[in-house]
Amino acid sequence: MTTFYYQLLSERNRLQNLIKEKESRLEKASFEEFKVSSSRNSVRYFCRKSKEERWTYLKDSEKEHAALLAQNEYDRRVLSILKQKLALTQKMIQIQESLVEENLFWDLHPGRRDLIVPTTPVTERLLDNWNMLSYTGKPFSPADPEIYTEKGERVRSKSEKIIAEKLTAMGIPYKYEYPVRFRTYTGHVDFYVLNKYTGKVFYYEHFGMMEDDKYKKDAAQRIRDYEKLGIMPGTGLVMTFESDNCVISTTALDWLCRKYFLAGQPALPGEHIPDSNI
Repeated sequence: MTTFYYQLLSERNRLQNLIKEKESRLEKASFEEFKVSSSRNSVRYFCRKSKEERWTYLKDSEKEHAALLAQNEYDRRVLSILKQKLALTQKMIQIQESLVEENLFWDLHPGRRDLIVPTTPVTERLLDNWNMLSYTGKPFSPADPEIYTEKGERVRSKSEKIIAEKLTAMGIPYKYEYPVRFRTYTGHVDFYVLNKYTGKVFYYEHFGMMEDDKYKKDAAQRIRDYEKLGIMPGTGLVMTFESDNCVISTTALDWLCRKYFLAGQPALPGEHIPDSNI
């Protein structure tokens, strides 16, 4: 779906909340007709409970009651307009959801997709959805080192800074420390990465303390936890490893990004993009 679709959903939510608020307020309000008149530069307020009754003048001491009646009348009129707008918004949402071309492209065989130019650019739709994705990351503690990428994003290690800046430099969308619901707990993947050319998402874990025995056991357990979710190494799960004596290779990182996160990107003349098949 496009950004416009999500804007419609947001508008529907806003209208529904306003309608609920107005209806709740008016349920407790007594119905009285209200009118305002002017005479010799003075404003006078009147009310009546039914058309059979005569108008009653509201004194200056009753101005608070006049304000309440004016608000009630206004809310009733606004409520009618809000309900009309909600009906129209809902209809537009249904139209958006029924547009076949939004899903048709992805339902095709990959070989057929390669031959087609979709009505809406694929990357535009994917990035619209990706940018709408909000989340709460893993909090930092006072003991965590303060390491920031060039774009001002805080990360937990110098290696993660290298990875984040490589992804940014190559135009690869990612979410840092995105929450993952495993079977028995909620964790945070180092980098949740989108291939904007294929629509595939990857869970990228960088295991950076492989010299530590406990860390290695925890890393092995994390890999098994991904496997239990059907996120397998080399397909949905991408990993790099590091220890004191074996630091991350920027050359290997560049290759990894091209193989997984840029697969499907049109190649430049003379450029070779690694095969995406495992």
